[in-house]
Amino acid sequence: MNWSIQFRFYLIPGGVVILGRMIPPRQVVSASRRSDVPAFHAEWLMGRLRAGWCEVRNPFGGQVRCVDLRPDAVLALVLWTRDPTPLLPHLSELAERGYRALFQITCNAYPAPLEPRAVPTSRVVAAAARIVEVMGEASVVWRYAPVILTDPTPPAYHLDRASALAGRLEGLTDTCVTSFVDLYRKTLRNLEPVLAAAGIGLLPPDTARDVALIRDLAAAVSGHGMKLELCCEPGHVSEHAGRARCVDDRRLERLLGAPVSLRAAPSRKGCGCRASVDIGAYDTCARGCVYCYANRSPEAGRAGRAAVDPGAPSMHRR
Repeated sequence: MNWSIQFRFYLIPGGVVILGRMIPPRQVVSASRRSDVPAFHAEWLMGRLRAGWCEVRNPFGGQVRCVDLRPDAVLALVLWTRDPTPLLPHLSELAERGYRALFQITCNAYPAPLEPRAVPTSRVVAAAARIVEVMGEASVVWRYAPVILTDPTPPAYHLDRASALAGRLEGLTDTCVTSFVDLYRKTLRNLEPVLAAAGIGLLPPDTARDVALIRDLAAAVSGHGMKLELCCEPGHVSEHAGRARCVDDRRLERLLGAPVSLRAAPSRKGCGCRASVDIGAYDTCARGCVYCYANRSPEAGRAGRAAVDPGAPSMHRR
């Protein structure tokens, strides 16, 4: 998006003075890939939106920047969550203040060793229905992610689970986004001891198996009016499943009812996202999923969540 120029005309004795100033483009605000803000920090988010600004610290360089959150500076909010329920009482206020929101809702309901604080599916479905009612038919994307292939969760498990969830979510979204788990070093540090204690083993890599699973998942969700998209899985994009844009200018056009032009801003290989500014902080989600990339550990996430001051300008610890 391009900057615009605002002109003001002033009559003075003997003529007219024209003053111009550069107006930055409205931006997409993401809350957040780094934490489940709607579930655990809804009051902080609403406080910052009411204030019209927040601070965010670069998680890699440490620099702090101020983000303009006034409605006329925010094109849309992209809200990533497993449980939107705490934000539901504020949906009408968001709409009245002029904010439009796209919810990326993860729902996979893994067994307890992998996801010890799973959100009941009925709660997620009810929340998604309320969001669509208030924010519009393009406001919800369902994320069945990440796919973790283990002894008790083989491809057949995921096909059955995704099919059942698609049936529950039918009519609330037209898109399901999926991906395979990324086994980063810190992910394995948290995941492997839990799997070992439960006597669970990861299935070995198998490209043909994964391709077949994506094909079958695409067919399953299509039966419920959804297309399957892949988040950061460039090797598996096919006629069955295209590349996802989680920050999606095409969906935002539908949500806003107006043309949207955003530059491509991939976060990693295979990412189709458009530009946004993320206002969250790592190590502040208390969900405790042992495969999560956003916490150093479940304990760090719980401690970080408790340390966030709902009245502070930033989610980061001082």
